Amino acid sequence: KVCLMEASNSRYHDCSSFLQWFKEDLTSKPLVSVKMVMFFFYGATLVILHYNLVHMKSLGITVEEMSLLLSLLPLATCLAVPMSGALADKLGNFKVLLSGSILALGFTGLLFLAIPVGRVKVELGEFIDIYLVCEPNMTSSRVHHPLSNGVCKWNPTEITKTIENAQCGLLCPVQNKDPVLHDIGNHTYVVNSTFVFHSSPDIKLNCSGVSCEIERNKFLNQSSTFTAKFSTVFSSPSHYYDFFHPSQAELTRDGHNISYICQKEGECTTSCKVNLDRNLTCSNSDYMYDINPTQVFMIYLIVRTIQAIIVAVTVTLTEGAVLAIIVEHKGDLGLQRLWATFGCMIIAPSVGVLADRFLKNDFRPIYYSFFLMCIICMIVILNIDLQFKKPATKLGKEVRALALRPAILTFFFVMLIVGVLHGFIENYLFWYLQDMGASKSLFGLIIFVATGTGIPFLIFSGVLIEWFGHVNLLLVGFSAYVCRFIGYYFMTDPWYALGLEVFESLTNSLVYTIAFSYVAYHSTPSSLTTMESIMASLHWGVGRTGGSILGGILLRFITLKQCYLYLGIFTAVFTFLYAVFHHCYVKRYDSPLSQDDEEELFEKVPIIHSNVRD
Repeated sequence: KVCLMEASNSRYHDCSSFLQWFKEDLTSKPLVSVKMVMFFFYGATLVILHYNLVHMKSLGITVEEMSLLLSLLPLATCLAVPMSGALADKLGNFKVLLSGSILALGFTGLLFLAIPVGRVKVELGEFIDIYLVCEPNMTSSRVHHPLSNGVCKWNPTEITKTIENAQCGLLCPVQNKDPVLHDIGNHTYVVNSTFVFHSSPDIKLNCSGVSCEIERNKFLNQSSTFTAKFSTVFSSPSHYYDFFHPSQAELTRDGHNISYICQKEGECTTSCKVNLDRNLTCSNSDYMYDINPTQVFMIYLIVRTIQAIIVAVTVTLTEGAVLAIIVEHKGDLGLQRLWATFGCMIIAPSVGVLADRFLKNDFRPIYYSFFLMCIICMIVILNIDLQFKKPATKLGKEVRALALRPAILTFFFVMLIVGVLHGFIENYLFWYLQDMGASKSLFGLIIFVATGTGIPFLIFSGVLIEWFGHVNLLLVGFSAYVCRFIGYYFMTDPWYALGLEVFESLTNSLVYTIAFSYVAYHSTPSSLTTMESIMASLHWGVGRTGGSILGGILLRFITLKQCYLYLGIFTAVFTFLYAVFHHCYVKRYDSPLSQDDEEELFEKVPIIHSNVRD
């Protein structure tokens, strides 16, 4: 029976010492507060970030609009995150600032519920009603469907299905347009029906093959007929009409072309209603109904920008507070982040199941839950002691000395690339799965599996770093990204994502533990939050947002499925180049500052992992 493989200079030598260490970590009062913050804050934040895209789709925001929106976010977050980190280091005890940012983050979730719908996606039925009527010029016929819901994007092909069970009568305009209300979640939109159809036994439709005749028994005191053939569809490049003209349709009587006069009953027109399979006539199964898309986009842009800034600032301050407490009380970063995993495993599925009990586009359970968890986090943080953290006095000098080192510069660039990859998956995975028919419950289960499989890596992250090193483990994380992207490309069922999300234990749990450990290993106590904020700005502000923008650009030219393939190939090539560059050049600089530099500038930072070699 093995609790943990033995490692030299490690605090874990056997089961008893490991369990004793684990017990001490669980019972330490300052670390208990850290665990509560990690549990509620990261569980809530992960939920809100994943469901933001689904909520965006429900408002009718298009891929192009989303790309424009996300392209503006880095400008704000990239400046806000380093500034907040520097402010935190200058203040020393910044728990009031952190509490305020978490409360503001909770309120931004409620703001999303106030955004109206800009466009509504209307699912069209399996069949479509079309109407054969006389043209106003009295010399031709047309097919019309004024009573159909939505615009039909006509297939430019000839209809060859024999028409059966036609209902004929009079098609009359409605003088006073009565609004027809359709409730979509909490939002209402209006559709006006401009025609009404009255059936009449005096009018009949006779079809032979693809040619049909409308026959009216009482017309100019004699029985008359005309023929219209369903043929090539008429449309324009800019939009599709609610009717199309049969190509070279002929009006016939007794086999001869004649000039035909179509009699109207007042404002009504002789017509026959025919029910056809939609896929025979239309290339679309749904359409977008515009309400006020421009106004909604501007409102959403403002709210989403505010949220992005507050999320980035809050994550930076939270990580800074957590790391400071861990250093002060000799805790383990992996074990504290383990509780963030527990939060994601428990909160995400619970919120997903709760949301499925409401209407399809009702996001109230998600944002109300998010607000409640932010309130809990704020209360816990107000009771955390950060008095031990002293204000920085030489912050600018310290940060410059650290950030310009080759190892740190390279690592910051690599974390930016990690952010791009994670940002693409974070913003487009649920979209991809939703198009396959995935439910909100499956979304929550995916988060549960992805975070749950990362538990062993969080518990043993310290010994893994000691054995293999930060960069080698980071290369393993990149390899896991390759497997995820290629797997998504070949996936045919949304439930297969449960197996692929096992790799997120490497791309998320392990990689982020490595990232914060690596930066802390090369930082000082007074500059720790600022260094973390610079990395967070590059990763979350530029990287993750850049992944969203990249996805929007790619989707203009290729499908979402193809995006996963190309990103998988890119990640594989980048992983190889990074491995070569690190082992050939950066490795010689990958060590803490020299003693001379420390004496000249600042005191060396304590190592947050006791199992990292001194």
